[in-house]
Amino acid sequence: MPEAGRQERRTHRRAGPFEGAWSGASGSSGVWVADLSEGGCFVESLIVPAQHDRVMVTLSLTPSSEISAEGNVTKVEPGIGFGVQFTDLNGEQRTEIRDAVRDMLSGDVGVAVTSSQFVESSAGPGAGAVIEFGFAV
Repeated sequence: MPEAGRQERRTHRRAGPFEGAWSGASGSSGVWVADLSEGGCFVESLIVPAQHDRVMVTLSLTPSSEISAEGNVTKVEPGIGFGVQFTDLNGEQRTEIRDAVRDMLSGDVGVAVTSSQFVESSAGPGAGAVIEFGFAV
C-alpha cells in the first residue's frame, strides 16, 4: 500500500519470477526478473548499475520465447537489485509481456530450477556461491 500522500504509479499487472539477463555500461549478469509488467520490472541482481543508467534486459518468458527490452534504471537497492522502466517497447513485445504476466497470474506457468552456476567471490579462489536459476512449464 502506498505511503500516505504518495500516489501509486503502477498501472499494469505484475508477475514473476522470470529468468533473464541485463547488460549496460556498468556491467552485465544473468538474473531473476521479478514484478514484470508492460511498464518495467525489478531485476534481482547482486551486481547493480547506477541509477538513471540505460540497460538492456533480456527475458525468457517461456522456454521458447525470449525478448530484449531497453529501459532506464529508476531505483537501485545495492545487493538486492534494481527497478527498470521500459522505453520503446513495440506492440509485439507488449503483447508477449502481457500474455506472460496473464499466464503466470492464472497459474498456467510454473517455475522450477533447471540449471545452476558457480559464481566466484572476490574473497579468493574457491570462494563463492552457487546461484540456481531456470524456467520450466
